[in-house]
Amino acid sequence: MKIKSISILCIITLLIFAAGFTYSHAEEISEIDEIILPEELTTFIEIFDELSYEAIYDKEIKTEINYKFEGTETLEEEETSRISITMISDETIEASLWINDEDEIILTKIDDEEIPSFMEEQFVKPLLAGIFSPFELLEKFQLEEILSEEIEGVSTEVLETREETYNDDLTAEVNKIKITVPEYEGEETTTTVEIAEFEDFNMVVSYSFEDEDIEFKLKDIVLR
Repeated sequence: MKIKSISILCIITLLIFAAGFTYSHAEEISEIDEIILPEELTTFIEIFDELSYEAIYDKEIKTEINYKFEGTETLEEEETSRISITMISDETIEASLWINDEDEIILTKIDDEEIPSFMEEQFVKPLLAGIFSPFELLEKFQLEEILSEEIEGVSTEVLETREETYNDDLTAEVNKIKITVPEYEGEETTTTVEIAEFEDFNMVVSYSFEDEDIEFKLKDIVLR
C-alpha cells in the first residue's frame, strides 16, 4: 500500500502553542452569544455543507483545510455521512471519511486507498488533529470566557464592526476585537479575533496571535 505520509509539523507546532495557553482574563466586554468551536466531525456535518480555512505558523508554515459534505450512505447496514477533506501543506492529502451519528469513523480513504483500522493511528489521527487544531487553540485560550465573564487581567477593545458576505449570499456582522493579556511569561500578549454573527450561530472567522506568529482565516463557508 503506497500512501503518502501526512506531514504533521504544522500540527505539532500549533498543538505546542495551544498547550501553553492557560491565562486568567478580564472584564465582560461583549454580548456575543456562544461561539461554535467544532470539536467533532458531527458538528461539521450538522452545520456546514462546505468550509475552507487556513492557518499560518511562523509566517511560513501554512495549512489549508477544505471540507465538504458529500451526502449519506449505508455501510454495513449502518447509515453514515460521507465527507471529503483536502489538507494542503507541504503536500496535498485527499481524504474521504464515513461517520455515523455517534461521531465514529466507519471507513476512511486517503488518496483513494482504504485505510485499515490498524493504520488509523498513523494516518487518521494526524488528519483529524489538522482539522481541529485551529479551534482547539481557541479553547485553550479561553476565548468565550474572555468575552463573557469578569476575569481579572485582560483588556479588550472592539476595533471594528462590519458586514461581511460569504459565498455570495451568506451575510454576517463581523466584530474585530483586540485582546491584550499582560505579563504572560513576563511579556504582554496581543491577540486579534474576528467573530462573525450569523443568523443562527457565531463563529471565529480569523485570529492572529501576534507574539506567536499564528494566524487563522476562514476562506469560504456554505451552510447545510
